[in-house]
Amino acid sequence: MKGTAPFSLQPPYRVGWYIDGFNLYHALAALDEPSVKWLDLWSLARSYLRDDQVIERVFYSTAVNTWDPGKRSRHMEYIKALQHQGVDVREARFDKTRKFCRKNEVYCVFREEKQSDVNLAVNALCDLYEKKVDTAFFLTADSDQVPTFRAIIEKFPDARLNLLAPPGRLEQARELAALAHNKFELTAGRIKQHLLPEVISDDGGVVARRPIEYAAD
Repeated sequence: MKGTAPFSLQPPYRVGWYIDGFNLYHALAALDEPSVKWLDLWSLARSYLRDDQVIERVFYSTAVNTWDPGKRSRHMEYIKALQHQGVDVREARFDKTRKFCRKNEVYCVFREEKQSDVNLAVNALCDLYEKKVDTAFFLTADSDQVPTFRAIIEKFPDARLNLLAPPGRLEQARELAALAHNKFELTAGRIKQHLLPEVISDDGGVVARRPIEYAAD
């Protein structure tokens, strides 16, 4: 990355969004309003744009559940909806691991998400290096991205780094917030303004349909 030319400081500024799907999902689930899970990420990203900015990419990193057919089906339907809206989706995986369970005082099998954080970091850094974007928005509260933020600040001093914490997660994201140029916290009210349509179609027919479990109250 050493020796690369500086970013253009002339508008329109190119914005890339990098969304931690797993981190966002748990924050949305905590709201106990199932309809917010049908979130239109492209529309949400556009709502944060200034007049001198354009969206270059919305990248969504996630891991798909393999052991619960209902959850997997809903997640895959959501992925189809996002992709139709122009979101770049990258799937990671879950691995099984044995850990000591203090509650039962035995070793238990847990499932851990793998590769999702790395996908987010690598894609953001590559986009900056290739000069596809000069402004990065991270939607996450995961402190695992602290090294990513530090690398961006060090290697791309002209880039703008923004943090959007999932609902109720800004305090958890204080390490990231301290490094970002701007910080925001996503609210339930804003989410409800950017939900996907119940049915998403194109000339070929229905692309995705909102799961009945996500129906608005």
